[in-house]
Amino acid sequence: MRMQHAFLIVLILSSCLSVAQAKKRGAITCSVAGRTEAGELAIVCRQISSGTCYRLSGSTDTEKFAEGTNVWMDFERRGIRVSNEDGNSLTGLRISRTIPLNSRQWPWFGPVSEMVCRAGMVGDE
Repeated sequence: MRMQHAFLIVLILSSCLSVAQAKKRGAITCSVAGRTEAGELAIVCRQISSGTCYRLSGSTDTEKFAEGTNVWMDFERRGIRVSNEDGNSLTGLRISRTIPLNSRQWPWFGPVSEMVCRAGMVGDE
């Protein structure tokens, strides 16, 4: 009987680990594009065939994240938390603008999309 329980526990833990690794492989990569003229934090998130620019406001302590820093965005009840691998984080941010990065920008996804994200040229009236 104990052997069956041990086998079930190992089976459950191994399946949880494989699901977690699959999520990590498909994770969205985000990096800091810089700051806008209004002082917002501009973040570019890349997926396999598209990207999104998020302009985040609500914190004056955005200097923690240098341009080009890889970050993770967590959507929480009190706003968005942005954190990096060094353990620095900002909480309570809110999205002031979302800019979809289209396929025309994809071949030059790095510098051009980060410039568009900072300037906010796409879709401005």
